[in-house]
Amino acid sequence: MLSPSTEKIDRNDKMKLYARVFRTREYFLYDFETTKLEGYRLAGDLYQPVRPDAKGWLRSEVLGVDLGLWEGRVDGETADWVRLFLPDGSMIPTPEERAQAAEAEVARLQALLREMSGPKAES
Repeated sequence: MLSPSTEKIDRNDKMKLYARVFRTREYFLYDFETTKLEGYRLAGDLYQPVRPDAKGWLRSEVLGVDLGLWEGRVDGETADWVRLFLPDGSMIPTPEERAQAAEAEVARLQALLREMSGPKAES
């Protein structure tokens, strides 16, 4: 995540450190204000830009997923957020989304169980 106060460091010093010292194979940047997502892949000691696909997504060869923008509501704020997508295009849910889905499924199953064990017919 870029911010005006760290952008210069993230694009220069930190990027060089990750390439030359840590040898991090991929480096991604997101500017929340401009909603610009950038990706870089290590080639030798330097990063080369990753070209977005037709949807504007960037492929992470390391993770085997795509990084893309998703417009939605998070913590009460609607915005464009960086999300991870599987090769089939489906979005990988966040831990919070998985928890919410699990809670909804538990509630559904509890209701089904109550319905199935409802009042017994009298003999």
